[in-house]
Amino acid sequence: MLVTNDKGLAEKARKIAGHGFKNLRADEGRVRLNQDVFQQPGYKRHDTIGWNYRMPEFNAAIALAQLERADELVNLRKKAGAHFANAISVCDYIKAQKGIPNSYYTFGAVYEGPVSWEEFRKEYIRYGGDGIYGAWSVPYHEPALSHLKGDCPIAEMIQPKLMQFKTNYRSEDLAIEKAEALYKTIMHYKRVEADGKPYEI
Repeated sequence: MLVTNDKGLAEKARKIAGHGFKNLRADEGRVRLNQDVFQQPGYKRHDTIGWNYRMPEFNAAIALAQLERADELVNLRKKAGAHFANAISVCDYIKAQKGIPNSYYTFGAVYEGPVSWEEFRKEYIRYGGDGIYGAWSVPYHEPALSHLKGDCPIAEMIQPKLMQFKTNYRSEDLAIEKAEALYKTIMHYKRVEADGKPYEI
């Protein structure tokens, strides 16, 4: 599903999704306007390439039902993001993404902590977290695109440090539970740094 307020983009999207039919417009889906015209053997139907990416009716029904809950679902993600932001406020080595209005598809942060990325993740799971997702590699490091040349040194430097925490929880209570697991993990390493031995809850 694509949502836009740009009529030009909407028209392009409709055409790509609908075999490239030239009669498709941003707010109009009909491709047959006049039988005397479009039934002629010389009629030209396509002014662009399209791949028939139209959504099946069943998927559309589910998507429309979910759209009715969009505000509720986005607000839940924002609350989850706020809880994770609060959890990391006690340390300076997990830095959250900033500078944009954030609906928190995930809670993204750069990790520069006292132990490896993998070890921190294991500890987070031990305290009840449900895992941390690494960010995708820069595209030209993926096997399918390895033939491409790329030069994005900042992206290459940051990508291995990125941590993404889930925010699509079914309740705020569950998000709080996972944020608390993150807080406990951070505090675990604070205690290790302080006295040299692991801290047990």
